[in-house]
Amino acid sequence: KGEGGAAHAFGVDARIEEDVVKMVAEIERDIGDIEVCVFNIGANVHFSVLETSVRVYSKVWQMACLA
Repeated sequence: KGEGGAAHAFGVDARIEEDVVKMVAEIERDIGDIEVCVFNIGANVHFSVLETSVRVYSKVWQMACLA
């Protein structure tokens, strides 16, 4: 910001393509072209795969592969 730039943060369920497309369209309409995008799915799982439930495993897999 000291150099005259600005940063904005947005959240979306990256597994849902329609939501991502809608978010990008809204950002470009309201703010302008996206110059830099930091993509972080936030799939922080703090236990081993052997201790992971099917639900958690599937959600993390979807976030990593489909996003």
